[in-house]
Amino acid sequence: MANIWDSIQFNPSERPKYTRFELAKLVRDKRTSLGLTHSELSSQFGGNENLWESIEAASRAFNVRIYTAIGAFLGMSTKELTSKDVDNIEAISFRANETNEEINKAIQIANLIFDEMVMQEKISVN
Repeated sequence: MANIWDSIQFNPSERPKYTRFELAKLVRDKRTSLGLTHSELSSQFGGNENLWESIEAASRAFNVRIYTAIGAFLGMSTKELTSKDVDNIEAISFRANETNEEINKAIQIANLIFDEMVMQEKISVN
């Protein structure tokens, strides 16, 4: 009998290196450490005050323009801002060479749950 786990595509464990919430925090922390207002930030790095306020609030979907502005301010490339962290499951799994199909499925499910836990933690950055 088929179940939901038979339909899931198991991919290498990967997630965004930075969520928009993490980027928002990085921007806010750097701006405040430099003692800049949103107005000063917009005059030095483009955009308007509302743009920078929305970036710091993570209240909008980030697009190329926003990643470019954030990258210029943080001194990071757009490629770095949009990169992914990829776990090497083979290196960290003590059962990487397991031949039992049930155990392999259990390991894959555990990895999916772990990925979800990591993403939930990344999203809850304040």
